[in-house]
Amino acid sequence: MLEVECGFDSDYYRTAQDELELSGPTLSIRVEQVGRIVSAERKSGPCDALVDTGADKSCIDIDLAKKLELEICDSQTVNGVHGPQQTNYYAALIDIPGLSYVRIMHLAGLPLARSSFPHEFLIGRDLLRWFVLIYEGDTGRVVIRRRSQAEGER
Repeated sequence: MLEVECGFDSDYYRTAQDELELSGPTLSIRVEQVGRIVSAERKSGPCDALVDTGADKSCIDIDLAKKLELEICDSQTVNGVHGPQQTNYYAALIDIPGLSYVRIMHLAGLPLARSSFPHEFLIGRDLLRWFVLIYEGDTGRVVIRRRSQAEGER
C-alpha cells in the first residue's frame, strides 16, 4: 500500500495538533493541462492542496487555472459558504506523486487566493473516494493511502 503524510510535526512554535487545526491536512500535488505536451511554465510546481472531506467536488484557484491555461469544460452553479454562484469548471491532469496517482478531473474554479485561502487547490470527496484517509487529531498525523494494483485497487 502506498501512503503519504499530510499532517504536521510539532516544532518550537506550535504543536502538530495546533498546526493541523489551523491549516488542515495539506497534500502536495501537481496540476497541468490535459492532452498536450506541456511546457514547464504551464505545469504547476508542487501545489499545496487542502484535504476537505466537507467538499463534494475538488476545486482549483481560478488564477492558477488561468495561469496554467486550463481549458474550460463546463459551467455550473456551486453552493459554498457565500451561497450559490456560477463557476467555470476546468479540465486538468492531477498528479499526486507520493501515491503514484494521476487522473484527469473537472475542477470548479474558485477565487481561493483572493479570499485569503492559504491553499491553491482543494481535494474534495470526488478524489478522496479512491483513497483511505486516516486522521489522528490527537497527534496531528494524517495519512492518505492508496492500494497498489497487486492489492486489488478498485
